[in-house]
Amino acid sequence: MQSDVNHGANLGRVAFEAAAARPESGALFAVENWDSLSDDARSTWSAIAAATVSAAGFSPFRSHVASVVAANDAALAGTVEFSGGKFMRDARGNLIGLGQIKPQRLLEDEMVRKVMYFARELSDQVRRFKGHTFADLAAFQSLLEQQYKVPPSTGKGNCSYTTFDDSMRVEVKIADQITFGPELQAAKRLVDECLKEWGADSHEMIRSLVNRIFSVEKEGQINRGDLFTLLAIEHSDPRWQSAMEAIRDSIRVIGTKAYLRFRVRDDQGAWSTVTIDLAAA
Repeated sequence: MQSDVNHGANLGRVAFEAAAARPESGALFAVENWDSLSDDARSTWSAIAAATVSAAGFSPFRSHVASVVAANDAALAGTVEFSGGKFMRDARGNLIGLGQIKPQRLLEDEMVRKVMYFARELSDQVRRFKGHTFADLAAFQSLLEQQYKVPPSTGKGNCSYTTFDDSMRVEVKIADQITFGPELQAAKRLVDECLKEWGADSHEMIRSLVNRIFSVEKEGQINRGDLFTLLAIEHSDPRWQSAMEAIRDSIRVIGTKAYLRFRVRDDQGAWSTVTIDLAAA
């Protein structure tokens, strides 16, 4: 019940501030601060906002307002009302009165909670989108298999799906997930022996490569790109050949993972990727 009250109050605040911000409102607003309104005035604005949203039905406007209200609710979720006062919990769980907290910390708390609300919403949306996309692709693949009377696929192959005009493409990439066994340590010792005997001034490229591969060595965390580059280097030294064999024996496939890539082609025929990865946006 308290949640509904807070929701309505935030909805009224959004409506009041939106109306007060319009230039033509002028002297209609004797008070331009929501916090300065009386309880009756706040209730009136909440009722106006609720009636507006209700009249709008399930429209984009209603979805937008609901999102704004939910974000405001999330921003204020750190405040706790207790014995007629308002408090926030610190990192140890202690209740601290709002009057004892610096304004910038209050503002920072609201900002982080609001950003995290949208981040979680976006994460859930991407997760649902990924699931629906794989389901759609699997259903289409199943139709093809039925049409050509072939056994169901194992899902291990790469595949591309395109529009009729070849302007859009959905690509599925299947990558092996690998880890490395104890043979890798034996390979490291053999490589070190080779580099020591070959001399400090020779094979600097290989030495640099080896340092990059093993400098961040932790269980299951190896610079794989450089490791496969090292495997491509040939040398007549039997110890080097044994080291490369040990590296190959250390590679263990523990599963596969499917990746999606969405691409569009411009008028000049160049392909570009539709960015969903936040780091690459």
